[in-house]
Amino acid sequence: MTTHLPLEWLSGYLDGRVSAEERRQVEAHLDACAICRATLADLRRTVTLVQDLEPVGAPAAFRTAVQERLQAERSAPNRGRRAWPFTWSLPARPTWRAALAAAAVVLIGLFSVNLWQELSPRREVGERVFRQSAPAPGADVRNANERDFGQVQPVGVPGAPLPSAQAPGPGAARLPFDRQVIRTAGLQVEVPKFEDASKALVRIAESSGGFIADTTTSQEEPPYGTFVLRVPALRFSPALDQIEALGKVTERRVSGQDVTEEFVDLQARVRNLEAHERQLLTFMERATRVADLLAIEQELSRVRGEIEQLTGRLRFLGNRVEMATIQVTLREKAKQSSLIFWDFSASLLKVRGAFLGTIRQLLAVSERLVVTLSALTPVILLGLAGWGIIRWVVRRGASAV
Repeated sequence: MTTHLPLEWLSGYLDGRVSAEERRQVEAHLDACAICRATLADLRRTVTLVQDLEPVGAPAAFRTAVQERLQAERSAPNRGRRAWPFTWSLPARPTWRAALAAAAVVLIGLFSVNLWQELSPRREVGERVFRQSAPAPGADVRNANERDFGQVQPVGVPGAPLPSAQAPGPGAARLPFDRQVIRTAGLQVEVPKFEDASKALVRIAESSGGFIADTTTSQEEPPYGTFVLRVPALRFSPALDQIEALGKVTERRVSGQDVTEEFVDLQARVRNLEAHERQLLTFMERATRVADLLAIEQELSRVRGEIEQLTGRLRFLGNRVEMATIQVTLREKAKQSSLIFWDFSASLLKVRGAFLGTIRQLLAVSERLVVTLSALTPVILLGLAGWGIIRWVVRRGASAV
C-alpha cells in the first residue's frame, strides 16, 4: 500500500462528519492498510485523553472585573466619547426653504471660488536680460550645438553644406532624425517695453543659430509687432523658453507636421527617375536614327525636369524640418496712471468674469441633467409601461377570482 489516508479524513471518520459513501471508502482502506489503522488508533486514544480532561475555569477575580466593566458601560454608553460643541440633524421633512438655502449656499460657494480664481495673483515673468553674445563671424554653430545636445546638427544649418540639386543620391536629402517633423509655433507675449523685447528676439534667434525671417512692427500706442524666427530644430524648445521669459504669454500654439512618408516617397521617386535617366542615356549612345535620338532627348528632358522638381521639393522639406518656425507677436503692456490707487474697472471685470464663470458652470450642469434625463426617458417610459401592464394583469386576475 503506497498511499495513506490524510489525518483530516481519519479525524472526520472519528467525529462522524463523513457521508456513508466516504465511511465505506475509509473502512475499506483501513481493512487493507495497517499503518492507517495504527494512526486511527492513536487518534482515538488522543481524543479519549482530551475528553477526560477537566475544564479549566477563569479566576473569580477576572470574572468579577469583566462583569463590573460591562455594567459600567451599559449604565453610561456615551462616556469616553468626545462631545461636539454643535450638533445638527436633517429635518424630518425637507421644505422649500431648506432647498432654497442649500441652493444659495451652492451658488455662493461657486461664486466665491470663481472670484478667488479671478483675483488670485498670477505669476508674471519679468524681462530677462540676455547676455548671450551672438556667435562670432565664421564660428562653427554646428559644433556648438553638438556640444550642447550631444548629437549631430541636421543638414542645412549654417556652416553645413546643403544637399546638391544635381546629384541628390539616395542619402543626399536624408536627415539624422528618425521622423521628419516640421515644427512651428506661435506666441503672443505682453512685454514691459517693446523696443527691448524686439532686440532680445534678435539675440535669441542669432544665439540659437537662426535668423529673423520677417518683421512687421507698428508704432501705435501701445506699440506691437510680429516677428518670424527660423531656428534649428534642436534649438526649438530652448528658444521657446527664452521667448516666453520676455513677458507674459497670452497665447501659445505649438504644432508639428510629420512629413516622413512624403520624404521617403520623394526619395524613392528620385532614385527611380535617375535609374530611368541612366537607361535613356545608354539608349542614346546606341541610337542610330535621328528620330530615335529626338524621342530619347525629349524623354530625357521630361525625366530631368521631374528630377529637378522632386529634388527641389526635397530641399524645401529638408529646410523646413531642419529650421523650425516661430511666429512671435509682441505687444507692450499698457501703462497705468500713477494717480490711480485702485483700478475699479479691472476689479469690475474680474467680478464680471467670476459671475459669468458661475453662470457657465450652472448651464453646464443643467445641460448634463437634460442630457441624462433625455437618455433615461426611454427607460422610464418602458418601466412605466411594464408597471401598468403588471397592475392590469394583477387586477384582472383578482377580478377573475
